[in-house]
Amino acid sequence: MLRLLATAAMVALLGSGCAVEIVSDFDGGPGTPLPVTRLRAEPYSFAYFSGMDDSTRLAVRDADQWQQAWNAIGRGSSPAEPLPPVNFAQEMVIVAALGSRSSGGFSIYVDSAYQHVDHVEVVVRKVSPGAGCLTIAAFTQPVDIARLPASTLPVRFRERGIVHSCG
Repeated sequence: MLRLLATAAMVALLGSGCAVEIVSDFDGGPGTPLPVTRLRAEPYSFAYFSGMDDSTRLAVRDADQWQQAWNAIGRGSSPAEPLPPVNFAQEMVIVAALGSRSSGGFSIYVDSAYQHVDHVEVVVRKVSPGAGCLTIAAFTQPVDIARLPASTLPVRFRERGIVHSCG
């Protein structure tokens, strides 16, 4: 119950003013591709050990929300990494956290984004280890971060699950 309340408080705090909808899949029709600049160039999570224990999707549109999200991502890390600068007049930040997992081998990354008439669609890839994959025996909290052009439209997340084959 305490975890549920903490998650609700974090979503309310970080998501205030952000219209975010998470769907496992939907057909939003064709959209115009948007440039996505991930904070990590490879198609892997920005970090595997973050302070974000719960599955979270955020559209961050101002400096205060960005500082709060960055603090949550880095919670428990020492020394704290400096906050990457963002010009919120021109861009917004997308944060996608997978939540706590009992082993390694899990990943999440912001794959692509599309401009629609009434919303911005962000495609998130969630990767799970397949049968036979060797993974680290440690709790992980994968998170990814990307920059998109600024928009006041609601953000909808489309999620795709991938099982990594190790055989």
